Amino acid sequence: MNSRRLRSIARLTFGNPASLIYLALVAVAAAPALLSRSYEGGSNEWLLFSVTQPTLSVLWVSDIPGFEAIPSWFLYTSCALIQSLCLGALFQCMRACFQPHPRQPRGE
Repeated sequence: MNSRRLRSIARLTFGNPASLIYLALVAVAAAPALLSRSYEGGSNEWLLFSVTQPTLSVLWVSDIPGFEAIPSWFLYTSCALIQSLCLGALFQCMRACFQPHPRQPRGE
């Protein structure tokens, strides 16, 4: 991949308000799981709810032989970044749709 594509992917993942808000919410949901030493109290539930859609597809891939040893931190991080990229692309499309188009001058 060239640097232009990587820059575009990084901009869609981290460089717009929708992605930043989503990543902040995931970080807030992950804070209790990272700060607590025990897994009691369901601290991972909010993190799982915030990254549910891509998690289900990655869990499906983890049933394939050779992929069963995916660590949970990698699962949550990759799913949050995939969903942030999708939100960024959706935000970019919505912004392009609702941006006013310049008016064409009428021919006289």
